[in-house]
Amino acid sequence: MDTNRKGKLAETKSIARFLEKGEIVLTPVTDERYDLVLDRGEHFIRVQCKMGHIKDGGVIEFNSSSVDRKSYRGDADYFSVYVPKINTLFMVPVGDVSESKGYLRLVPPANNQKKDIRYMYKYIY
Repeated sequence: MDTNRKGKLAETKSIARFLEKGEIVLTPVTDERYDLVLDRGEHFIRVQCKMGHIKDGGVIEFNSSSVDRKSYRGDADYFSVYVPKINTLFMVPVGDVSESKGYLRLVPPANNQKKDIRYMYKYIY
């Protein structure tokens, strides 16, 4: 599947999940640095949709930059990360991950590292 189709699938799955949860979802008419907006009444949340993949070692990985390697910091508030293999959506604050790749742990790391570990259960939407 090419990058555009992956992005559209992640966006479509995200919108469906948000609607199931009762969210008001807005989509931009113009080309913006986010894919959609959640209208929470008193504030808006800008969301960039991404496809996540499960890697060896029990890690979900997703790109946290655009195809031109530009960071989303300041342009989006959250990443909506759809992982097809487990049909699960995660909401990850843009500031919680690096500017190039995002990682969510499914299992504890083999080296027993404790600092800067983002377990996926914290971000399930």
